[in-house]
Amino acid sequence: METANQNEREVKEKVTDKLEEIVKHGDKFLPFSRYFGDCRIFKDVYTHWHKEMECIYIRRGRGTFQINKATVVGREGDLILIEKEAIHHIRSSRRDILHFESIVFDLKMMQCVIEDLCQIAFVEPLIKKKVTFNPIVRTGDDGYQEISQAFFYILKIYQEKEAYYYVALKAALFQFFYQLLRGGYMEMAQEEETRQIEAIKMVLDYIHAHYSESITAKEMADMVHYSEYHFMKLFKVYTGKTLISYINEYRIERSKYELLKTNQTIDEIADQVGFCTTSYYIQLFQRIEGVTPNKFRKEQVLEGIHS
Repeated sequence: METANQNEREVKEKVTDKLEEIVKHGDKFLPFSRYFGDCRIFKDVYTHWHKEMECIYIRRGRGTFQINKATVVGREGDLILIEKEAIHHIRSSRRDILHFESIVFDLKMMQCVIEDLCQIAFVEPLIKKKVTFNPIVRTGDDGYQEISQAFFYILKIYQEKEAYYYVALKAALFQFFYQLLRGGYMEMAQEEETRQIEAIKMVLDYIHAHYSESITAKEMADMVHYSEYHFMKLFKVYTGKTLISYINEYRIERSKYELLKTNQTIDEIADQVGFCTTSYYIQLFQRIEGVTPNKFRKEQVLEGIHS
């Protein structure tokens, strides 16, 4: 069995080249994976989306989760529910570092060949994003015990991988969703919200591919067919940031990878990630991270030597 640190390193390697989600979760026969992680170096799990659903259990620490329009603060023991293709972002507390484990799976693994009542009334709407989730199950909530037990049973099955575990895993996922339904954590989605989410996802994809270039609010608004004013309001609602703040913070996050992975100078990195001047890059980096880029690089090198 993989240790938490081994698994965490593998996940980070798969996202270092591009911050949007590019990890393949499981395979076509069993599109399901389990991950461990923490936010010791990268305090943000940056805004992204993926086609799979994700459920996160907070092992310890505290973090703020932005999931579509909702912002929730999760603490030890809480379960976070991230529906498929939801725009989401995690920010760890600086003092109480977030440690978590999660399962990520393609909802299509729950499909039935026969169009029975379960398929028509539940699985199909779930896959077609016609269902939304209350994004957090707190330790004190009604139904928490049943929901968390169902979640831990999923982890147990996947960890032990006994004979025919894939049958038990599918059954356990249905039990997990059954408990969520009983607890009132799921409801039908609204069409306009679905359109808004698709628009913001398109903008995020563009930013992730072109962050080193000049990007304006008007260009993004035109791309998704909203007025500039309406677009800026929507972007703030779904990401918690203004467009310029998001782009600059994304550039800072990208620069951290370059500081750790390469021997490029600070000037070269600032230019590569899209800052017009090195002085502004250093100033912004220090404001966000609390240290200069050079100090960040040196601290992580020393930590790597002594770890």
